[in-house]
Amino acid sequence: MSGELFRDTGLPALLGGEPVRTAPLPVAYNGSGRLFGPQEEEAVRAVLRRGTLTRWGGTAVDALERAWAERLGVPHALAVSSGTASLHVALAALDLAPGSEVVTTPITDMGTIIAIVQANLVPVFADVAPETGMVTCETVEAAMTARTGAILPVHLFGRCADTAELRALADARGVYLVEDASQAHFSYDREGFAGTHGHISCFSLQQSKVVSCGEGGIVVAEGRFHERTELLQNKGWLRGRQGGRAYPMVGLNYRMPELSAAVALCQLGRATEIIARRRRSYAVVVEALKNEPGTVIATERPGERASWWALCVRWPELADEPELAAAVEKSLQADGVPFAPGYIGTSPLYLSAALQRRGAEGRHGLPWTLHPEPPVYRPGDCPHAERFLRESFVLNWNEGITPDDAADIARALLRALPAARAFTASAVPVGSRP
Repeated sequence: MSGELFRDTGLPALLGGEPVRTAPLPVAYNGSGRLFGPQEEEAVRAVLRRGTLTRWGGTAVDALERAWAERLGVPHALAVSSGTASLHVALAALDLAPGSEVVTTPITDMGTIIAIVQANLVPVFADVAPETGMVTCETVEAAMTARTGAILPVHLFGRCADTAELRALADARGVYLVEDASQAHFSYDREGFAGTHGHISCFSLQQSKVVSCGEGGIVVAEGRFHERTELLQNKGWLRGRQGGRAYPMVGLNYRMPELSAAVALCQLGRATEIIARRRRSYAVVVEALKNEPGTVIATERPGERASWWALCVRWPELADEPELAAAVEKSLQADGVPFAPGYIGTSPLYLSAALQRRGAEGRHGLPWTLHPEPPVYRPGDCPHAERFLRESFVLNWNEGITPDDAADIARALLRALPAARAFTASAVPVGSRP
Protein backbone atom coordinates (compact mmCIF):
# COMPACT_ATOMS: atom_id res chain seq x y z
CA MET A 1 0.00 0.00 0.00
CA SER A 2 1.03 3.60 -0.45
CA GLY A 3 -0.35 7.00 0.37
CA GLU A 4 -1.84 7.30 -3.10
CA LEU A 5 -4.28 4.48 -2.36
CA PHE A 6 -5.66 6.51 0.53
CA ARG A 7 -5.56 9.95 -1.06
CA ASP A 8 -9.02 11.46 -1.46
CA THR A 9 -9.34 13.75 -4.47
CA GLY A 10 -12.72 15.07 -3.40
CA LEU A 11 -13.31 18.43 -1.74
CA PRO A 12 -12.29 18.24 1.95
CA ALA A 13 -15.00 18.69 4.54
CA LEU A 14 -13.20 21.79 5.83
CA LEU A 15 -13.80 23.41 2.44
CA GLY A 16 -17.42 22.30 2.13
CA GLY A 17 -17.05 18.73 0.86
CA GLU A 18 -18.16 15.44 2.37
CA PRO A 19 -16.40 14.25 5.54
CA VAL A 20 -14.20 11.19 5.35
CA ARG A 21 -16.17 9.69 8.20
CA THR A 22 -19.57 10.27 9.76
CA ALA A 23 -19.70 7.31 12.17
CA PRO A 24 -17.79 8.00 15.43
CA LEU A 25 -14.45 6.31 15.80
CA PRO A 26 -14.14 3.91 18.75
CA VAL A 27 -11.78 6.18 20.66
CA ALA A 28 -14.02 7.82 23.27
CA TYR A 29 -14.08 7.26 27.01
CA ASN A 30 -17.59 5.82 26.78
CA GLY A 31 -16.17 2.32 26.59
CA SER A 32 -16.19 1.99 22.81
CA GLY A 33 -13.22 0.19 21.39
CA ARG A 34 -12.23 -1.76 24.49
CA LEU A 35 -12.36 -5.55 24.70
CA PHE A 36 -14.53 -5.81 27.79
CA GLY A 37 -17.04 -8.62 27.59
CA PRO A 38 -18.44 -11.81 29.13
CA GLN A 39 -15.04 -12.89 30.46
CA GLU A 40 -14.65 -9.75 32.57
CA GLU A 41 -18.32 -9.85 33.58
CA GLU A 42 -18.00 -13.38 34.90
CA ALA A 43 -14.80 -12.54 36.75
CA VAL A 44 -16.55 -9.67 38.54
CA ARG A 45 -19.52 -11.87 39.35
CA ALA A 46 -17.17 -14.49 40.80
CA VAL A 47 -15.68 -11.88 43.15
CA LEU A 48 -19.16 -10.80 44.24
CA ARG A 49 -20.16 -14.41 44.87
CA ARG A 50 -17.08 -14.90 47.05
CA GLY A 51 -18.17 -11.83 49.02
CA THR A 52 -14.69 -10.41 49.62
CA LEU A 53 -14.12 -7.16 47.73
CA THR A 54 -10.90 -6.10 49.45
CA ARG A 55 -7.64 -7.81 48.56
CA TRP A 56 -7.30 -9.25 52.06
CA GLY A 57 -8.97 -12.64 51.87
CA GLY A 58 -9.47 -12.33 48.13
CA THR A 59 -7.59 -14.00 45.29
CA ALA A 60 -7.74 -11.68 42.25
CA VAL A 61 -5.17 -9.08 43.37
CA ASP A 62 -2.63 -11.75 44.29
CA ALA A 63 -3.23 -13.52 40.97
CA LEU A 64 -2.81 -10.27 39.01
CA GLU A 65 0.48 -9.51 40.74
CA ARG A 66 1.84 -12.98 40.02
CA ALA A 67 0.73 -12.91 36.38
CA TRP A 68 2.14 -9.41 35.73
CA ALA A 69 5.50 -10.33 37.24
CA GLU A 70 5.62 -13.54 35.21
CA ARG A 71 4.84 -11.74 31.96
CA LEU A 72 7.59 -9.16 32.52
CA GLY A 73 10.04 -11.75 33.87
CA VAL A 74 10.55 -9.95 37.19
CA PRO A 75 10.37 -11.31 40.76
CA HIS A 76 7.60 -9.09 42.08
CA ALA A 77 4.71 -6.86 41.03
CA LEU A 78 2.48 -4.84 43.34
CA ALA A 79 -1.07 -3.81 42.39
CA VAL A 80 -2.22 -0.36 43.53
CA SER A 81 -5.21 1.90 43.04
CA SER A 82 -3.99 4.07 40.13
CA GLY A 83 -1.04 4.93 37.94
CA THR A 84 -0.48 8.14 39.89
CA ALA A 85 -0.49 6.09 43.12
CA SER A 86 2.13 3.76 41.63
CA LEU A 87 4.44 6.71 40.96
CA HIS A 88 3.86 8.22 44.40
CA VAL A 89 4.64 4.89 46.07
CA ALA A 90 7.75 4.48 43.92
CA LEU A 91 9.17 7.89 44.72
CA ALA A 92 8.33 7.63 48.42
CA ALA A 93 10.03 4.22 48.55
CA LEU A 94 13.32 5.80 47.47
CA ASP A 95 13.35 7.78 50.74
CA LEU A 96 15.07 10.78 49.16
CA ALA A 97 15.74 13.87 51.24
CA PRO A 98 12.81 16.32 51.03
CA GLY A 99 13.49 18.94 48.39
CA SER A 100 15.65 16.61 46.27
CA GLU A 101 15.26 16.99 42.52
CA VAL A 102 13.66 14.53 40.13
CA VAL A 103 14.59 15.02 36.48
CA THR A 104 11.66 14.22 34.24
CA THR A 105 9.98 15.12 30.96
CA PRO A 106 7.71 18.09 30.22
CA ILE A 107 5.60 15.90 27.91
CA THR A 108 3.58 13.58 30.11
CA ASP A 109 0.38 13.33 32.09
CA MET A 110 0.13 15.58 35.13
CA GLY A 111 -0.01 12.44 37.28
CA THR A 112 3.75 12.07 36.80
CA ILE A 113 4.35 15.53 38.25
CA ILE A 114 1.73 15.16 40.99
CA ALA A 115 3.58 12.11 42.32
CA ILE A 116 6.88 14.00 42.44
CA VAL A 117 5.36 16.96 44.27
CA GLN A 118 3.37 14.81 46.72
CA ALA A 119 6.59 13.01 47.64
CA ASN A 120 8.03 16.45 48.58
CA LEU A 121 10.47 16.31 45.70
CA VAL A 122 11.11 19.06 43.16
CA PRO A 123 10.46 18.43 39.46
CA VAL A 124 13.22 19.50 37.09
CA PHE A 125 12.54 19.23 33.38
CA ALA A 126 14.87 17.85 30.74
CA ASP A 127 14.34 18.59 27.07
CA VAL A 128 13.33 15.86 24.64
CA ALA A 129 14.59 14.42 21.39
CA PRO A 130 12.88 16.30 18.53
CA GLU A 131 12.00 13.01 16.83
CA THR A 132 10.45 11.12 19.74
CA GLY A 133 9.26 13.64 22.32
CA MET A 134 11.12 11.64 25.00
CA VAL A 135 14.09 12.56 27.17
CA THR A 136 17.55 11.24 26.35
CA CYS A 137 20.70 10.59 28.35
CA GLU A 138 22.16 13.83 27.00
CA THR A 139 19.18 16.00 27.92
CA VAL A 140 18.79 14.37 31.34
CA GLU A 141 22.48 14.74 32.20
CA ALA A 142 22.34 18.41 31.20
CA ALA A 143 19.49 18.93 33.70
CA MET A 144 21.12 17.10 36.62
CA THR A 145 22.63 18.91 39.60
CA ALA A 146 24.16 17.96 42.92
CA ARG A 147 20.61 17.80 44.33
CA THR A 148 19.33 15.27 41.77
CA GLY A 149 18.00 12.17 43.49
CA ALA A 150 16.15 10.40 40.69
CA ILE A 151 15.49 10.31 36.96
CA LEU A 152 11.90 9.71 35.84
CA PRO A 153 11.53 9.09 32.08
CA VAL A 154 8.15 8.39 30.46
CA HIS A 155 7.61 5.88 27.66
CA LEU A 156 5.49 7.91 25.23
CA PHE A 157 2.67 6.76 22.91
CA GLY A 158 3.65 3.08 23.32
CA ARG A 159 7.27 3.46 22.26
CA CYS A 160 10.29 2.67 24.44
CA ALA A 161 12.36 5.42 26.01
CA ASP A 162 16.11 4.91 26.28
CA THR A 163 15.82 3.47 29.76
CA ALA A 164 18.71 1.01 29.56
CA GLU A 165 21.06 3.92 28.82
CA LEU A 166 19.35 6.05 31.47
CA ARG A 167 19.86 3.27 34.02
CA ALA A 168 23.57 3.30 33.24
CA LEU A 169 23.61 7.07 33.72
CA ALA A 170 21.70 6.77 37.00
CA ASP A 171 24.11 4.14 38.32
CA ALA A 172 27.13 6.20 37.27
CA ARG A 173 25.78 9.29 39.04
CA GLY A 174 24.56 7.48 42.15
CA VAL A 175 20.87 8.31 41.65
CA TYR A 176 17.75 6.23 41.08
CA LEU A 177 15.81 5.48 37.91
CA VAL A 178 12.01 5.33 38.10
CA GLU A 179 10.26 4.34 34.86
CA ASP A 180 6.78 5.56 33.97
CA ALA A 181 5.72 2.79 31.59
CA SER A 182 2.00 3.60 31.77
CA GLN A 183 1.73 4.03 27.99
CA ALA A 184 3.93 1.09 27.02
CA HIS A 185 2.55 -2.13 28.46
CA PHE A 186 4.75 -4.96 27.13
CA SER A 187 6.45 -2.79 24.54
CA TYR A 188 10.06 -3.83 24.13
CA ASP A 189 13.28 -3.07 22.33
CA ARG A 190 16.64 -4.79 22.11
CA GLU A 191 17.28 -4.02 25.77
CA GLY A 192 14.09 -5.68 27.05
CA PHE A 193 10.58 -4.74 28.15
CA ALA A 194 9.60 -1.22 29.07
CA GLY A 195 9.43 -1.14 32.85
CA THR A 196 12.28 -3.58 33.53
CA HIS A 197 15.25 -1.22 33.76
CA GLY A 198 14.28 1.04 36.63
CA HIS A 199 15.10 0.62 40.29
CA ILE A 200 11.32 0.96 40.41
CA SER A 201 8.92 1.00 37.45
CA CYS A 202 5.28 2.02 37.26
CA PHE A 203 2.27 1.21 35.11
CA SER A 204 -1.23 2.67 34.88
CA LEU A 205 -4.30 0.49 34.26
CA GLN A 206 -6.55 3.48 33.53
CA GLN A 207 -9.37 3.28 30.96
CA SER A 208 -7.26 4.03 27.87
CA LYS A 209 -4.27 1.85 28.70
CA VAL A 210 -3.48 -1.44 26.94
CA VAL A 211 -4.39 -3.47 30.03
CA SER A 212 -7.20 -1.64 31.81
CA CYS A 213 -9.54 -1.93 34.75
CA GLY A 214 -10.77 1.67 34.61
CA GLU A 215 -8.40 2.85 37.34
CA GLY A 216 -5.44 0.94 38.74
CA GLY A 217 -1.68 0.65 38.73
CA ILE A 218 1.27 -1.72 39.02
CA VAL A 219 4.62 -1.16 40.75
CA VAL A 220 7.66 -3.27 39.87
CA ALA A 221 10.46 -2.72 42.38
CA GLU A 222 13.95 -4.14 42.72
CA GLY A 223 15.20 -5.90 45.84
CA ARG A 224 14.89 -3.86 49.01
CA PHE A 225 12.44 -1.44 47.44
CA HIS A 226 9.73 -4.06 47.01
CA GLU A 227 8.99 -4.36 50.72
CA ARG A 228 8.97 -0.57 51.06
CA THR A 229 6.40 -0.24 48.28
CA GLU A 230 4.26 -2.89 50.01
CA LEU A 231 4.40 -0.92 53.25
CA LEU A 232 3.67 2.40 51.60
CA GLN A 233 0.54 1.21 49.77
CA ASN A 234 -0.90 -0.49 52.87
CA LYS A 235 -0.81 2.26 55.51
CA GLY A 236 2.67 1.32 56.65
CA TRP A 237 2.29 -2.30 57.68
CA LEU A 238 2.73 -5.72 56.15
CA ARG A 239 -0.42 -7.72 56.67
CA GLY A 240 0.11 -11.32 57.74
CA ARG A 241 3.80 -10.81 58.54
CA GLN A 242 5.39 -11.38 61.92
CA GLY A 243 4.87 -8.51 64.31
CA GLY A 244 1.28 -7.73 63.31
CA ARG A 245 0.44 -4.07 62.94
CA ALA A 246 3.85 -2.82 63.98
CA TYR A 247 3.69 0.17 61.58
CA PRO A 248 7.40 0.53 60.85
CA MET A 249 6.64 3.51 58.60
CA VAL A 250 3.83 5.88 57.64
CA GLY A 251 2.04 4.83 54.47
CA LEU A 252 -1.13 5.47 52.51
CA ASN A 253 -4.08 3.36 51.46
CA TYR A 254 -3.36 2.71 47.79
CA ARG A 255 -4.62 -0.88 47.76
CA MET A 256 -6.27 -2.24 44.64
CA PRO A 257 -9.71 -3.81 45.29
CA GLU A 258 -10.62 -7.29 44.12
CA LEU A 259 -13.19 -6.08 41.54
CA SER A 260 -10.58 -4.00 39.72
CA ALA A 261 -8.04 -6.81 39.84
CA ALA A 262 -10.54 -9.31 38.41
CA VAL A 263 -11.04 -7.12 35.34
CA ALA A 264 -7.33 -6.38 34.98
CA LEU A 265 -6.45 -10.07 35.21
CA CYS A 266 -8.81 -10.87 32.34
CA GLN A 267 -7.36 -8.00 30.33
CA LEU A 268 -3.83 -9.22 31.01
CA GLY A 269 -4.81 -12.63 29.68
CA ARG A 270 -5.94 -10.93 26.46
CA ALA A 271 -2.99 -8.53 26.21
CA THR A 272 -1.42 -10.39 23.28
CA GLU A 273 -4.64 -10.07 21.28
CA ILE A 274 -5.16 -6.44 22.33
CA ILE A 275 -1.65 -5.46 21.28
CA ALA A 276 -1.89 -7.38 17.99
CA ARG A 277 -5.09 -5.54 17.08
CA ARG A 278 -3.58 -2.17 17.93
CA ARG A 279 -0.48 -2.90 15.89
CA ARG A 280 -2.43 -4.20 12.89
CA SER A 281 -4.53 -1.05 12.49
CA TYR A 282 -1.65 1.29 13.37
CA ALA A 283 0.41 -0.25 10.56
CA VAL A 284 -2.22 0.87 8.03
CA VAL A 285 -1.66 4.52 8.92
CA VAL A 286 2.12 4.13 8.92
CA GLU A 287 2.03 2.61 5.44
CA ALA A 288 -0.20 5.39 4.13
CA LEU A 289 1.86 8.26 5.53
CA LYS A 290 5.43 6.96 5.50
CA ASN A 291 6.42 8.78 2.30
CA GLU A 292 4.20 11.84 2.67
CA PRO A 293 6.33 15.01 2.40
CA GLY A 294 6.24 17.21 5.47
CA THR A 295 4.43 14.61 7.59
CA VAL A 296 6.07 12.59 10.37
CA ILE A 297 4.39 9.66 12.11
CA ALA A 298 5.75 7.90 15.19
CA THR A 299 7.24 4.58 14.09
CA GLU A 300 9.36 1.85 15.64
CA ARG A 301 13.13 1.75 15.63
CA PRO A 302 14.93 -1.45 14.56
CA GLY A 303 14.43 -4.09 17.23
CA GLU A 304 11.54 -2.25 18.85
CA ARG A 305 7.98 -3.53 19.18
CA ALA A 306 5.45 -0.97 20.40
CA SER A 307 2.03 -1.65 21.89
CA TRP A 308 0.75 1.73 20.57
CA TRP A 309 -1.18 3.65 23.17
CA ALA A 310 -1.67 6.63 20.85
CA LEU A 311 -1.01 7.80 17.31
CA CYS A 312 1.16 10.92 17.10
CA VAL A 313 1.47 12.74 13.78
CA ARG A 314 3.70 15.78 13.33
CA TRP A 315 3.77 18.49 10.71
CA PRO A 316 7.00 20.41 11.48
CA GLU A 317 5.91 23.53 9.60
CA LEU A 318 3.01 23.99 12.05
CA ALA A 319 5.37 24.86 14.90
CA ASP A 320 5.82 28.35 13.49
CA GLU A 321 2.34 28.77 11.98
CA PRO A 322 -0.32 28.70 14.70
CA GLU A 323 -3.15 29.69 12.37
CA LEU A 324 -2.27 26.86 10.00
CA ALA A 325 -2.15 24.46 12.97
CA ALA A 326 -5.61 25.61 14.04
CA ALA A 327 -6.89 24.96 10.52
CA VAL A 328 -5.37 21.45 10.51
CA GLU A 329 -7.26 20.72 13.72
CA LYS A 330 -10.50 22.01 12.18
CA SER A 331 -9.92 19.85 9.08
CA LEU A 332 -9.43 16.68 11.11
CA GLN A 333 -12.49 17.42 13.25
CA ALA A 334 -14.59 18.18 10.17
CA ASP A 335 -13.58 14.82 8.69
CA GLY A 336 -14.72 12.99 11.83
CA VAL A 337 -11.24 12.17 13.12
CA PRO A 338 -10.87 13.74 16.60
CA PHE A 339 -7.14 14.39 16.87
CA ALA A 340 -6.10 16.79 19.63
CA PRO A 341 -3.23 19.26 19.19
CA GLY A 342 -0.05 18.64 21.17
CA TYR A 343 -0.22 16.26 24.09
CA ILE A 344 -2.81 17.30 26.68
CA GLY A 345 -2.48 20.74 25.14
CA THR A 346 0.29 22.52 23.30
CA SER A 347 2.20 23.80 26.36
CA PRO A 348 4.74 21.80 28.37
CA LEU A 349 3.78 20.95 31.93
CA TYR A 350 6.23 23.40 33.48
CA LEU A 351 4.03 26.22 32.11
CA SER A 352 0.89 24.83 33.80
CA ALA A 353 -0.76 27.08 36.38
CA ALA A 354 0.06 24.67 39.21
CA LEU A 355 3.80 24.75 38.54
CA GLN A 356 3.88 28.45 37.77
CA ARG A 357 2.40 29.01 41.25
CA ARG A 358 4.82 26.46 42.73
CA GLY A 359 2.43 24.99 45.24
CA ALA A 360 1.07 28.33 46.40
CA GLU A 361 -2.43 26.92 46.85
CA GLY A 362 -3.06 24.01 49.21
CA ARG A 363 0.59 23.09 49.84
CA HIS A 364 2.02 26.37 51.19
CA GLY A 365 4.83 26.35 48.68
CA LEU A 366 5.93 22.76 49.28
CA PRO A 367 8.12 21.15 48.05
CA TRP A 368 9.83 24.18 46.53
CA THR A 369 10.31 25.82 49.95
CA LEU A 370 12.51 22.85 50.86
CA HIS A 371 14.96 23.73 48.08
CA PRO A 372 17.64 26.40 48.70
CA GLU A 373 17.37 27.67 45.12
CA PRO A 374 14.06 26.38 43.72
CA PRO A 375 13.82 26.25 39.93
CA VAL A 376 11.78 28.85 38.11
CA TYR A 377 9.89 27.40 35.15
CA ARG A 378 9.98 29.67 32.10
CA PRO A 379 8.95 29.55 28.43
CA GLY A 380 11.89 28.31 26.40
CA ASP A 381 13.28 26.03 29.11
CA CYS A 382 12.86 22.98 26.83
CA PRO A 383 12.74 24.32 23.26
CA HIS A 384 12.54 20.94 21.55
CA ALA A 385 9.62 19.90 23.76
CA GLU A 386 7.79 23.16 23.10
CA ARG A 387 8.26 22.79 19.35
CA PHE A 388 7.26 19.11 19.43
CA LEU A 389 3.96 20.04 21.07
CA ARG A 390 3.21 22.84 18.59
CA GLU A 391 3.69 20.57 15.58
CA SER A 392 1.96 17.43 16.92
CA PHE A 393 -1.54 15.97 16.80
CA VAL A 394 -2.45 12.94 18.90
CA LEU A 395 -5.27 10.40 18.74
CA ASN A 396 -5.76 7.75 21.44
CA TRP A 397 -5.44 4.30 19.91
CA ASN A 398 -7.14 1.08 20.96
CA GLU A 399 -7.92 -2.43 19.86
CA GLY A 400 -11.40 -1.45 18.62
CA ILE A 401 -9.95 0.53 15.72
CA THR A 402 -10.16 -1.71 12.67
CA PRO A 403 -7.96 -1.53 9.57
CA ASP A 404 -10.92 0.11 7.79
CA ASP A 405 -11.14 2.71 10.55
CA ALA A 406 -7.39 3.25 10.20
CA ALA A 407 -7.81 3.78 6.45
CA ASP A 408 -10.32 6.56 7.16
CA ILE A 409 -7.90 8.11 9.62
CA ALA A 410 -5.16 7.99 6.99
CA ARG A 411 -7.40 9.68 4.41
CA ALA A 412 -8.24 12.47 6.81
CA LEU A 413 -4.55 12.96 7.67
CA LEU A 414 -3.46 13.03 4.04
CA ARG A 415 -5.82 15.85 3.19
CA ALA A 416 -5.59 17.82 6.44
CA LEU A 417 -2.55 19.95 5.60
CA PRO A 418 -3.53 20.79 1.98
CA ALA A 419 -7.05 21.65 3.16
CA ALA A 420 -5.67 23.81 5.95
CA ARG A 421 -3.44 25.70 3.52
CA ALA A 422 -6.39 26.41 1.24
CA PHE A 423 -8.52 27.38 4.22
CA THR A 424 -6.02 29.89 5.62
CA ALA A 425 -5.33 31.35 2.18
CA SER A 426 -8.62 33.29 2.41
CA ALA A 427 -8.75 36.59 4.27
CA VAL A 428 -11.38 35.45 6.81
CA PRO A 429 -9.87 34.76 10.28
CA VAL A 430 -10.03 31.11 11.39
CA GLY A 431 -11.96 31.91 14.56
CA SER A 432 -14.85 33.51 12.70
CA ARG A 433 -15.58 30.55 10.43
CA PRO A 434 -18.07 27.84 11.27
